[in-house]
Amino acid sequence: MTSWRKQNPASVAGAVCGAAALLIGIGVAQPAAAAAALPPGSNFFAGSNFTGAQHSVDLSRPECVNLAAPAASAVNLSSQNIAVYFDADCKKGAPGADSDLWFSLSALHTANFPAPAVSYQVTTTR
Repeated sequence: MTSWRKQNPASVAGAVCGAAALLIGIGVAQPAAAAAALPPGSNFFAGSNFTGAQHSVDLSRPECVNLAAPAASAVNLSSQNIAVYFDADCKKGAPGADSDLWFSLSALHTANFPAPAVSYQVTTTR
């Protein structure tokens, strides 16, 4: 025989709030730990999630820059935006195809790119 017992609404609400706080705490703690490991300034990385060979961005150069090696991710901890291209010479398009595809790496943002990035241009924010 099964017996049912009435739950106290306050204890159920407390358990739900406690579980939600734990999940929020876990979600907030991870980005903070990851941000502490990121290098200052703006950098491209050969691997995803900011791993592999690193290329520092010269934020004083407003012209197009071709990367020495393709990049899979980047961090931009500056006040400037960076236009990222998947073809050389800052040509818009998917790799080897004409289109209007490019990636805006905004100030104070990080990214894993949908395709290997091969050129970029620093743009000023207004």
